[in-house]
Amino acid sequence: MDGAKKVERVESKRVVGHLTEYFIKWKGLPSSKNTWESEKELNCPDLLARFEESQKKNVVAKKRKQSSSKTPEKKGTSGFDRGLEPLKILGASDLDGKLIFLVNWKGSNNADFVTAEQANQLCPQLVIKFYEERIAWTSVEDGGCSTNDPSDNKPNKEVKSEKISE
Repeated sequence: MDGAKKVERVESKRVVGHLTEYFIKWKGLPSSKNTWESEKELNCPDLLARFEESQKKNVVAKKRKQSSSKTPEKKGTSGFDRGLEPLKILGASDLDGKLIFLVNWKGSNNADFVTAEQANQLCPQLVIKFYEERIAWTSVEDGGCSTNDPSDNKPNKEVKSEKISE
């Protein structure tokens, strides 16, 4: 390292073989004059320590960002807005006179509500499957009532009640 140059800041770090090098911004020189310097050639332990500490903080911040981006929790966005693929419709409800579905998403432990319009447009097969799983066929024979159990195609037996007089 040239004795006349002073280190302004450490820009980056790399390891070449067993040698650690830092990309140095020199005081009074433009960034185009930045150079890679061996750790052994630098005499600025405070700047190197500050740079290493900032690198550790950046790694921790990146890990936090990555873990939070796996399951986004932004208010006002649904799974469709987050680019998630619907897995299953868990239920349906009425919200201010509009039908909404509770949807479970692939790759997410969270379920959220989406409007029926969105679901009908973006995942119509899941909507159909949801309704098919809940439909109950009934039949009426001989004036009797049938069960709502789709596996039972026989009408219920009519139960007659008699008033017991005392």
